[in-house]
Amino acid sequence: MVAEKWKVKCRMIGNPPKTLEEALDYLLDQLSEEDQALIAACETGNSMVSQFHHGFGTWVRNSLGLWEGNDELVEDLKQYHPDKEFNCKGDDASSVILEKLWVKIRGDNE
Repeated sequence: MVAEKWKVKCRMIGNPPKTLEEALDYLLDQLSEEDQALIAACETGNSMVSQFHHGFGTWVRNSLGLWEGNDELVEDLKQYHPDKEFNCKGDDASSVILEKLWVKIRGDNE
């Protein structure tokens, strides 16, 4: 399961992505076909975010610097959240990324 596989402590990667699209491309490169199939099997983007919040979601937040260190990516993510004034840090930021990753893996149109 993806959530179990990614339960590691990590630091922000060097030269992290600065936009949502760069982040999605980076994550797709890190995920095996099996991981992508598990993500695609989720019924909704929201259910995917809930299922993978811990483990993989934690790894995403830490490695992409969503709590601190990657203000450019965090700022870019704000445009994808329905509430344009929300505090896009950590959990909120990773939710945007995870849901968009689910859409991209499934090939769904928004």
